[in-house]
Order: sequence, then C-alpha cells, then structure tokens
Amino acid sequence: MRRHINVFEEARRRFESFANGKPLHQAWVGLDYLSNYKEAIDDGFFETLHGDTTPRILHWFILTPKGVDEYNMRFGGQPPKYKNGVVIKID
Repeated sequence: MRRHINVFEEARRRFESFANGKPLHQAWVGLDYLSNYKEAIDDGFFETLHGDTTPRILHWFILTPKGVDEYNMRFGGQPPKYKNGVVIKID
C-alpha cells in the first residue's frame, strides 16, 4: 500500500487551519497539480472538487469516503497540530 504521507499531512493542515466548521468530507483539503495527487486519486482517497482532470493546472481536492476513513485512521483522536496554517507548539 502506498503511504501518501505528504497529501494527508497537507489535508490535515488545511482542515485544521481553514475548514471553518465544514465537515471533513466537504472541506477543500488540497490545492496542487493533478500529478502530485495521482497515486492518492488512483487509490481512491482524493478527488478533484469539480471532477475536472485537466493536467498542468492547479486543482482543489476533497477526500472521498475512503479518504475520510484513511484520514481518521491516521489522525483520529490526535490533538490539533496546526492553527492558521502553522504548526502549534506543544510543550
């Protein structure tokens, strides 16, 4: 199984910092080129916001139901790590 560490960590950062009360399955949790999310899309974790797959342009990404389950498995129960896009210092 591919690990997708970077895209899930980015999803966590964006969700914790900018979701503004949206549920996880509706939050825009990635902004990048399609090629950088290709493996995670192929594995069913992410999809583009509007279903567009045009290469070489930035896309917003959301988690699929499978992606939400994976996100919760990775980060569920952990305290927030980000606020306003930066790492929170934990003493």
